Amino acid sequence: MIFLNTNIALDADLQGYLEEAQNKVNSVNSLDFKIKLAKELFKIKNTNRNSKFLRIRNILNKMCTGNQWCPYCEDSAAVQIDHLKPKTIFPEYAFVWNNYIPSCGECNMLKGDSYAVVVDEQAQVITSREQLDLLSNQNPTPMFLNLREEDPMMYSVIDIGCTYRYVITSQPGTEEFLKIDYTLATLKLNHQDSERLNVSRKIAFTNFYYRIRFLSQELDNLSPGQKANCAEQLKQEPHQSVWQEIKRMYRVGKLTQIQPGFSEFIDTVPEVLNW
Repeated sequence: MIFLNTNIALDADLQGYLEEAQNKVNSVNSLDFKIKLAKELFKIKNTNRNSKFLRIRNILNKMCTGNQWCPYCEDSAAVQIDHLKPKTIFPEYAFVWNNYIPSCGECNMLKGDSYAVVVDEQAQVITSREQLDLLSNQNPTPMFLNLREEDPMMYSVIDIGCTYRYVITSQPGTEEFLKIDYTLATLKLNHQDSERLNVSRKIAFTNFYYRIRFLSQELDNLSPGQKANCAEQLKQEPHQSVWQEIKRMYRVGKLTQIQPGFSEFIDTVPEVLNW
């Protein structure tokens, strides 16, 4: 998982387009009909034949790293839109820009309409709006991480050099621990059946290592344009969270223990720390 680049604004005409659709949903009094309309209207509008929604998805994908990688798994293209607050519980957020997260098909399917909140220091799964309304006086905190606002690396590390799984660093029982634990479990990012992702993170680590080694060894032979190209190629790699973890381990002096020689290569080209 990786924090999204939210320094990207939605065009004014597209914002108006979403607001128009949302106002149509909000004009319905019955909650059941409002949910039904939100789902139907989103399905109708969110197609490649709709030029405006195509632009919305393209702008949303600019928040992603590299080749529009899904910010959840970082392993597949973000070709779908995830509603952080699902339409089946929050129809009033069906066409709200800040409720949209770029997602691959698999992660979007795994998250689906699931929604949970923190109640009495425990996760409580919400299956209906009526259930949520009963908790409104407690102002419950959503369980699923909002990658527009919350950086997963604040609560976890990737065990690079070993299992390549997420290790939660937040104190057990805290709200932060519950949130990232729930998010990882929902998306199966640490699941025993998701060994593919662990292998992908390991491959990403190896690719970053060889890219930095090449840059270090060929530094004197590369033109400024070639070095810029190396930087761009590195930024296009999947699993940029692995690269962030590499830089974090370098800064705290632990990278040499994980991969001998890696720190020395970075020492030669310290500008890569800004990539």
